[in-house]
Amino acid sequence: MYICNFDDINVEGQFVTIDQDRFYAIHNVDQMPPFFISVISDSDHWLFISSNGALTAGRGSPETAIFPYECVDKLYDDYLNTGSKTILLISQPEGIRKWEPFNTEQNGLFSIQRNLYKSTLGNKLCFEEINHDLNLTFKYYWETSDEFGFVRRCELINHSAKNLDINLLDGLQNILPAGTPKFTQTVSSNLVDAYKSSELITDSHLAIYTLYSGITDRAE
Repeated sequence: MYICNFDDINVEGQFVTIDQDRFYAIHNVDQMPPFFISVISDSDHWLFISSNGALTAGRGSPETAIFPYECVDKLYDDYLNTGSKTILLISQPEGIRKWEPFNTEQNGLFSIQRNLYKSTLGNKLCFEEINHDLNLTFKYYWETSDEFGFVRRCELINHSAKNLDINLLDGLQNILPAGTPKFTQTVSSNLVDAYKSSELITDSHLAIYTLYSGITDRAE
């Protein structure tokens, strides 16, 4: 275990067991400067993610990225716009409290602790935020599956003895249309957004992200 003091909050690292899997945990990870992490798989997945949650991922090559294939400094800066997004509305006697886990723009609104866990095999990653004021913990995992691709699994834990009325919105941001070339991601990202079509398949949990047509910057 190592302990370092950063802004009077201890950053601690230790091995822990979660659901019979062995992880290395970094407690109060947000008190460290952001750092880059990879998640491995036994197939053709690639996933690179920042300790603040921003990521790029895909299968095979950057040409088949799910999220924009960016260099690390741009990923650090884009954590609010790319990757996971969670918003909770918690009904309490004094009114509705809004909580956005892992959003640093909400720092100071609640007493929170952010932890990061990576499996010793390197194939699972868990982000955890504990809200001591609301007695809630929200965590999500990134894993891979040859059949299903990238799997994001979420948990919301109520540490109090009372039932809570919670509205939860959870999802992903900045998903690329299928097969967007890396060059186009880099030099024409705004046009990718302009030409992108997002379609929910009726009576299913599936969505399709495509381009209306080939991207052009001509005045036509």
